[in-house]
Amino acid sequence: MRVIESPWALGFREFIGSARDSLVLAAPFITAAPLRIVKESLHSSGLKRIDILTNFASSSLISRSCDPRALAKFASEVPPTRVFHLPGLHAKVYVAAGNRAIVTSANLTANALYSNTEIGLLVTERRTASDLATHLDRLASVGVQLDADQLNTLSDVAADAALQSETVTDLTRAEVDKALSRALCATDEHLRQLRAQRTQSTNSLFAQTIRLSLATGPKTTIDIHAFVQAIHPDICDDSIDRVIDGVSFGLRWKHMVRNAQQYLKRQGTIDDPWSLL
Repeated sequence: MRVIESPWALGFREFIGSARDSLVLAAPFITAAPLRIVKESLHSSGLKRIDILTNFASSSLISRSCDPRALAKFASEVPPTRVFHLPGLHAKVYVAAGNRAIVTSANLTANALYSNTEIGLLVTERRTASDLATHLDRLASVGVQLDADQLNTLSDVAADAALQSETVTDLTRAEVDKALSRALCATDEHLRQLRAQRTQSTNSLFAQTIRLSLATGPKTTIDIHAFVQAIHPDICDDSIDRVIDGVSFGLRWKHMVRNAQQYLKRQGTIDDPWSLL
């Protein structure tokens, strides 16, 4: 294990070139320039799998700190690539074939590679690198996979929203803020539609996320709630109650998580206190 300091573009190229079988890239901000470096640096024999995990937060899309069109282009040009949207993602972790990994403060942006003051660790111990790869695979399994067409459509939606917020003139600050809020809401709505198109039911998604939470040991229901909401903030809405005959019975998403817990318990997957069997 060794420290990686800025600028680390050259080290990043060498790291990508070391991948022989698989490559996993996880970062909330991803732009075109680093993706070009990845493509240029890949080993000539090609990889069997490239997974990219990111967070298409509406604010990131409108500010262009996350570029779905660049990801669509990369996925089209490098066929083993799969792109996953994970709403709660904040980690910056890169794993080459489960043998080497980088855990860092640096996103996949030109500024992070060339000008920001970043720091990270290169992990060369295989077991640790493999554990990181396994965890990222589990996170991808509860995310939303987007193909090139969906990525390009998302980019169009974000560009339209950004244009609407940028072209307002002669308005007060409050009116500008309202215009930006409408733009963000439009992008968020499109992301929710993409989530709704998944074949996996919400109960199945929550059950899978609960199992991911319990992979590191027993948890209380409160801890599980916190974990699930951190992974899925877009569908764990604290403003929506479960109401029956006009009576509120608490937050709806927490009831859905409880149902998923009970489902796993009936299946013999978890026990009380909540832990994997």
